[in-house]
Amino acid sequence: MSAEIVTLPTLANLCTADAVEVLERMLERARNGEIATVAIAALTVDNSAVFTYSQQMSGIGLLGACTLLQHDLTAALIREGNP
Repeated sequence: MSAEIVTLPTLANLCTADAVEVLERMLERARNGEIATVAIAALTVDNSAVFTYSQQMSGIGLLGACTLLQHDLTAALIREGNP
């Protein structure tokens, strides 16, 4: 008889898997020529903030996209009751 070790999902594992999925989806869109400029903000596993961005075709447009993202994240935090 052999035993199978199963890793139980944790919040950290679920978040990491979701982050990889989001990045892969956006990478595919960039490879298809749909995305020309990108900004990335992320938290590491030790809660450090990191960010980067590519050359901008439209710095104002990319800043606007970041502002929309901030609004969306704020609304999600309010909905979920996170401080």
